[in-house]
Amino acid sequence: MKNKDQVAKPNIKTNNQENNTSQPKKEEVVKNTTPPQPINNNEINSLRKELESKNQKINQLTAELNNYNVNFKKEIEARAAKAQEQLNIKISEITKKSNEEVATAKKYAIKDHAEELINIISQMNSIIKASENNPNQDVKNYVVGFKMYMNMFENLLSNMGIKKINVKIGDVFDEKIMNAVDTEKTSSVKPNCVSKIVREGYYLHDRVLIHVDVVVGK
Repeated sequence: MKNKDQVAKPNIKTNNQENNTSQPKKEEVVKNTTPPQPINNNEINSLRKELESKNQKINQLTAELNNYNVNFKKEIEARAAKAQEQLNIKISEITKKSNEEVATAKKYAIKDHAEELINIISQMNSIIKASENNPNQDVKNYVVGFKMYMNMFENLLSNMGIKKINVKIGDVFDEKIMNAVDTEKTSSVKPNCVSKIVREGYYLHDRVLIHVDVVVGK
Protein backbone atom coordinates (compact mmCIF):
# COMPACT_ATOMS: atom_id res chain seq x y z
CA MET A 1 0.00 0.00 0.00
CA LYS A 2 0.99 3.47 -0.67
CA ASN A 3 1.31 6.01 1.99
CA LYS A 4 -1.10 8.93 2.18
CA ASP A 5 1.83 11.15 1.35
CA GLN A 6 2.43 9.26 -1.83
CA VAL A 7 -1.12 9.65 -3.13
CA ALA A 8 -0.98 11.32 -6.57
CA LYS A 9 -2.27 14.89 -6.61
CA PRO A 10 -4.55 15.95 -9.45
CA ASN A 11 -2.99 18.27 -12.11
CA ILE A 12 -5.11 21.37 -11.58
CA LYS A 13 -4.18 24.57 -13.53
CA THR A 14 -5.25 27.94 -12.35
CA ASN A 15 -6.71 30.64 -14.57
CA ASN A 16 -3.53 32.62 -14.31
CA GLN A 17 -1.55 29.75 -15.57
CA GLU A 18 -3.87 29.28 -18.53
CA ASN A 19 -3.68 32.95 -19.43
CA ASN A 20 0.08 32.87 -19.23
CA THR A 21 0.29 30.04 -21.65
CA SER A 22 -1.97 31.69 -24.24
CA GLN A 23 -0.05 35.06 -24.44
CA PRO A 24 3.18 35.23 -26.40
CA LYS A 25 6.30 36.10 -24.66
CA LYS A 26 7.59 39.65 -24.77
CA GLU A 27 10.54 38.58 -26.80
CA GLU A 28 8.26 37.10 -29.46
CA VAL A 29 6.22 40.37 -29.74
CA VAL A 30 9.34 42.40 -30.29
CA LYS A 31 10.55 40.02 -32.97
CA ASN A 32 7.26 40.23 -34.98
CA THR A 33 6.94 44.16 -35.01
CA THR A 34 8.02 45.85 -38.35
CA PRO A 35 10.57 48.57 -37.68
CA PRO A 36 9.76 52.12 -39.02
CA GLN A 37 11.22 53.10 -42.39
CA PRO A 38 13.92 55.73 -42.33
CA ILE A 39 12.88 59.26 -43.62
CA ASN A 40 14.01 59.95 -47.19
CA ASN A 41 15.00 63.63 -47.38
CA ASN A 42 15.31 63.56 -51.18
CA GLU A 43 11.68 62.57 -51.62
CA ILE A 44 10.53 65.28 -49.20
CA ASN A 45 12.56 67.92 -51.04
CA SER A 46 11.16 66.71 -54.36
CA LEU A 47 7.61 66.95 -53.04
CA ARG A 48 8.29 70.41 -51.66
CA LYS A 49 9.64 71.58 -55.01
CA GLU A 50 6.66 70.11 -56.84
CA LEU A 51 4.28 71.85 -54.39
CA GLU A 52 6.12 75.16 -54.83
CA SER A 53 5.96 74.78 -58.63
CA LYS A 54 2.22 74.12 -58.51
CA ASN A 55 1.68 77.07 -56.16
CA GLN A 56 3.62 79.30 -58.57
CA LYS A 57 1.51 78.01 -61.46
CA ILE A 58 -1.67 78.70 -59.48
CA ASN A 59 -0.46 82.21 -58.66
CA GLN A 60 0.43 82.79 -62.32
CA LEU A 61 -2.97 81.57 -63.52
CA THR A 62 -4.69 83.69 -60.86
CA ALA A 63 -2.74 86.77 -62.00
CA GLU A 64 -3.58 86.04 -65.66
CA LEU A 65 -7.25 85.61 -64.76
CA ASN A 66 -7.29 88.88 -62.84
CA ASN A 67 -5.53 90.62 -65.72
CA TYR A 68 -8.03 89.12 -68.17
CA ASN A 69 -10.94 90.30 -66.02
CA VAL A 70 -9.48 93.81 -65.88
CA ASN A 71 -8.93 93.91 -69.65
CA PHE A 72 -12.36 92.45 -70.29
CA LYS A 73 -13.94 95.08 -68.04
CA LYS A 74 -12.01 97.84 -69.81
CA GLU A 75 -13.11 96.53 -73.21
CA ILE A 76 -16.74 96.37 -72.11
CA GLU A 77 -16.54 99.89 -70.71
CA ALA A 78 -14.90 101.15 -73.93
CA ARG A 79 -17.57 99.52 -76.08
CA ALA A 80 -20.32 100.88 -73.85
CA ALA A 81 -18.82 104.37 -74.08
CA LYS A 82 -18.56 104.11 -77.86
CA ALA A 83 -22.14 102.86 -78.12
CA GLN A 84 -23.30 105.72 -75.88
CA GLU A 85 -21.39 108.20 -78.03
CA GLN A 86 -22.98 106.85 -81.22
CA LEU A 87 -26.37 106.93 -79.53
CA ASN A 88 -25.84 110.55 -78.49
CA ILE A 89 -24.81 111.46 -82.05
CA LYS A 90 -27.92 109.74 -83.43
CA ILE A 91 -30.15 111.47 -80.89
CA SER A 92 -28.51 114.79 -81.77
CA GLU A 93 -29.08 114.17 -85.49
CA ILE A 94 -32.72 113.22 -84.95
CA THR A 95 -33.27 116.22 -82.67
CA LYS A 96 -31.61 118.55 -85.18
CA LYS A 97 -33.62 117.12 -88.06
CA SER A 98 -36.82 117.37 -86.02
CA ASN A 99 -36.07 120.98 -85.10
CA GLU A 100 -35.29 121.79 -88.73
CA GLU A 101 -38.53 120.17 -89.87
CA VAL A 102 -40.48 122.15 -87.28
CA ALA A 103 -38.68 125.34 -88.28
CA THR A 104 -39.35 124.60 -91.96
CA ALA A 105 -42.99 123.88 -91.25
CA LYS A 106 -43.30 127.20 -89.43
CA LYS A 107 -41.34 128.97 -92.16
CA TYR A 108 -43.67 127.83 -94.93
CA ALA A 109 -46.88 127.61 -92.88
CA ILE A 110 -48.21 130.82 -94.48
CA LYS A 111 -47.91 129.41 -98.02
CA ASP A 112 -51.65 129.09 -98.67
CA HIS A 113 -52.48 132.48 -97.15
CA ALA A 114 -49.60 134.10 -99.03
CA GLU A 115 -50.92 132.76 -102.34
CA GLU A 116 -54.35 134.24 -101.65
CA LEU A 117 -52.79 137.58 -100.74
CA ILE A 118 -50.63 137.60 -103.87
CA ASN A 119 -53.66 136.84 -106.06
CA ILE A 120 -55.37 139.94 -104.65
CA ILE A 121 -52.22 141.99 -105.25
CA SER A 122 -51.96 140.66 -108.82
CA GLN A 123 -55.55 141.73 -109.52
CA MET A 124 -54.81 145.18 -108.13
CA ASN A 125 -51.69 145.40 -110.32
CA SER A 126 -53.77 144.49 -113.35
CA ILE A 127 -56.26 147.25 -112.52
CA ILE A 128 -53.45 149.76 -112.06
CA LYS A 129 -51.82 148.87 -115.38
CA ALA A 130 -55.14 149.04 -117.22
CA SER A 131 -55.95 152.42 -115.67
CA GLU A 132 -52.57 154.16 -115.87
CA ASN A 133 -53.25 155.69 -119.30
CA ASN A 134 -56.85 156.63 -118.55
CA PRO A 135 -57.32 160.41 -119.14
CA ASN A 136 -59.99 160.71 -116.44
CA GLN A 137 -58.59 162.57 -113.46
CA ASP A 138 -60.73 160.68 -110.95
CA VAL A 139 -59.37 157.39 -112.32
CA LYS A 140 -55.84 158.73 -112.09
CA ASN A 141 -56.47 159.65 -108.44
CA TYR A 142 -57.67 156.09 -107.76
CA VAL A 143 -54.53 154.74 -109.43
CA VAL A 144 -52.35 156.84 -107.13
CA GLY A 145 -54.26 155.54 -104.11
CA PHE A 146 -53.95 151.93 -105.32
CA LYS A 147 -50.20 152.38 -105.78
CA MET A 148 -49.91 153.58 -102.20
CA TYR A 149 -51.75 150.47 -101.01
CA MET A 150 -49.54 148.34 -103.25
CA ASN A 151 -46.42 149.73 -101.56
CA MET A 152 -47.90 148.85 -98.18
CA PHE A 153 -48.71 145.31 -99.40
CA GLU A 154 -45.19 144.87 -100.77
CA ASN A 155 -43.68 145.88 -97.41
CA LEU A 156 -45.99 143.40 -95.71
CA LEU A 157 -44.95 140.66 -98.13
CA SER A 158 -41.28 141.46 -97.53
CA ASN A 159 -41.75 141.11 -93.75
CA MET A 160 -43.35 137.70 -94.37
CA GLY A 161 -40.35 136.53 -96.40
CA ILE A 162 -42.12 136.97 -99.75
CA LYS A 163 -40.34 138.74 -102.58
CA LYS A 164 -40.78 139.16 -106.32
CA ILE A 165 -38.95 136.94 -108.79
CA ASN A 166 -36.80 139.22 -110.89
CA VAL A 167 -37.63 138.47 -114.55
CA LYS A 168 -37.14 140.94 -117.42
CA ILE A 169 -38.14 141.04 -121.05
CA GLY A 170 -35.51 139.22 -123.09
CA ASP A 171 -34.52 136.79 -120.32
CA VAL A 172 -34.08 133.18 -121.41
CA PHE A 173 -37.09 131.07 -120.45
CA ASP A 174 -36.45 129.13 -117.21
CA GLU A 175 -39.08 126.57 -116.32
CA LYS A 176 -37.91 126.56 -112.68
CA ILE A 177 -39.27 130.05 -112.10
CA MET A 178 -41.44 130.72 -115.17
CA ASN A 179 -44.67 129.42 -116.60
CA ALA A 180 -45.15 129.87 -120.37
CA VAL A 181 -48.81 130.77 -120.94
CA ASP A 182 -48.32 131.45 -124.68
CA THR A 183 -45.78 131.81 -127.48
CA GLU A 184 -45.54 134.42 -130.22
CA LYS A 185 -43.49 135.18 -133.27
CA THR A 186 -41.55 138.33 -132.62
CA SER A 187 -38.30 139.97 -133.64
CA SER A 188 -38.01 141.97 -130.40
CA VAL A 189 -36.45 139.06 -128.51
CA LYS A 190 -34.49 135.98 -129.37
CA PRO A 191 -36.27 132.61 -129.65
CA ASN A 192 -37.06 130.94 -126.32
CA CYS A 193 -36.84 134.28 -124.52
CA VAL A 194 -39.46 136.21 -122.57
CA SER A 195 -41.39 138.61 -124.79
CA LYS A 196 -44.11 139.57 -122.27
CA ILE A 197 -44.69 139.27 -118.54
CA VAL A 198 -48.32 138.40 -117.87
CA ARG A 199 -48.15 138.02 -114.09
CA GLU A 200 -45.44 138.58 -111.50
CA GLY A 201 -43.97 135.61 -109.66
CA TYR A 202 -42.90 135.39 -106.01
CA TYR A 203 -40.52 133.52 -103.74
CA LEU A 204 -41.43 132.39 -100.23
CA HIS A 205 -38.00 132.57 -98.64
CA ASP A 206 -35.94 130.33 -100.97
CA ARG A 207 -38.84 128.47 -102.63
CA VAL A 208 -40.88 129.47 -105.64
CA LEU A 209 -44.32 130.34 -104.35
CA ILE A 210 -45.86 131.48 -107.64
CA HIS A 211 -44.20 131.11 -111.04
CA VAL A 212 -43.91 134.10 -113.34
CA ASP A 213 -46.46 133.83 -116.18
CA VAL A 214 -44.75 134.83 -119.42
CA VAL A 215 -45.14 134.81 -123.18
CA VAL A 216 -42.17 133.23 -124.94
CA GLY A 217 -40.88 134.39 -128.34
CA LYS A 218 -40.22 131.94 -131.14
